[in-house]
Formats: sequence, structure tokens, C-alpha cells
Amino acid sequence: MKTQKKGQAAMEFLMSYGWALLVVLIVIASLVYFGMLNPSRFLPDSCTIQGFNCDFVIDTDELQVELTNSLGEDITVTKIECNGTNSTPTHMIIGEKQLFTINYSPDLVVGQRFKHPLKVTYSVSGSQLTHTKRGEIVGKVE
Repeated sequence: MKTQKKGQAAMEFLMSYGWALLVVLIVIASLVYFGMLNPSRFLPDSCTIQGFNCDFVIDTDELQVELTNSLGEDITVTKIECNGTNSTPTHMIIGEKQLFTINYSPDLVVGQRFKHPLKVTYSVSGSQLTHTKRGEIVGKVE
């Protein structure tokens, strides 16, 4: 008789914790389904590109990128690409900041997450060779 009571107690223990675990799994599944646990919502704004310090503002129809030349030599930026292109050649001396505006379409929605690769094509002053640096912009449309 005692072993039957132990078995019943063990079974009740497993059943009650099993139901609690099932409820927790249903809650987590519903949070994932409705996008509440989407990791991209929690990513910080960032602009990373080797050789440049970068700041940016994302608008509904344009991207403004401020680059600081940290390459250690004077350069001429010939093209910047990020969901659109800015092909205005711009000379930058060491440590100089320049603001580039990139128009793109289709228009973005305010509050939408923006994550795109950033590509800067440039040439070193006094050289005919072009170089490319790649990075990424992650932010929210303002």
C-alpha cells in the first residue's frame, strides 16, 4: 500500500510540474509568434566601417552618413553605397569629417529597423588605384 502512495505522489508531482512547464512553453511560443522576442528590436544603433569613424541619421527617404577619415592619409571618396549610391567625389584630409547624403527608394517607414551593408570606394591622394572598405549600418528610421 505504501509503494502505491509513493507512486501516486510522484505521478502528481510530475503532472503538476508538467502542466506548469506546458503553460510556460505556450507563453514563450506566443511571444515569439507575435514578434515580442525578436532580437533585432533590441540591437543598438551602430555604424562600423574599418578606417572611418561613422555617424548617421536614417530618414524615410534618405540616409545621412558623416564619415571621419581615420585611414592615416589624405583620400578622395569616389562612391558610397548603402541601399542607394552617392557618387560625388569628395577630398578628405586626415581627421576631416564629411557629410554624405544617400537618397534611396522605396521610402522607409518611421520606426522600421534599418540594417544594410555600407561600402566606401576611395583613392589615396596621388594614386590612381581605388580601394574599397565595407561595413554595416544598423539603426531605426527616424
